[in-house]
Amino acid sequence: YQNYRNRVKRARKKIESILSLGPCIFLTLTFTDKVLESTTKDTRKRYVKRFLHSISSNYVANIDFGKQNGREHYHAIVQIDRVDFTTWHYGAINGKKIAFVENPIALAKYIVKLSNHALKLTTKGFKLIYSR
Repeated sequence: YQNYRNRVKRARKKIESILSLGPCIFLTLTFTDKVLESTTKDTRKRYVKRFLHSISSNYVANIDFGKQNGREHYHAIVQIDRVDFTTWHYGAINGKKIAFVENPIALAKYIVKLSNHALKLTTKGFKLIYSR
């Protein structure tokens, strides 16, 4: 239980840090069937890390699995104002700008929402991916 609490604390602190620096985008990265069939989870994680690092030096990401069919995908919060979606070569990518929130209460609620998403049960206990 303490490990989970520490994980939540680290996630919230990192997300708060990213959101406080300016424009951010919430990304969903998926993989084609071919990529899923021909690579390992570790390889796909490396693809995600390499891609995120190529677009920003400040991000946090997590693996997730779809509710209906358990399809693997990743979510990321990236401190950047725009993304060239053509640079993700392994499947589909979707992004949504995160409005910069100056109200501290609204910011706190947003941090809780994003960190809860990053730590929900469908992530199956996998560790978050952080920029250094």
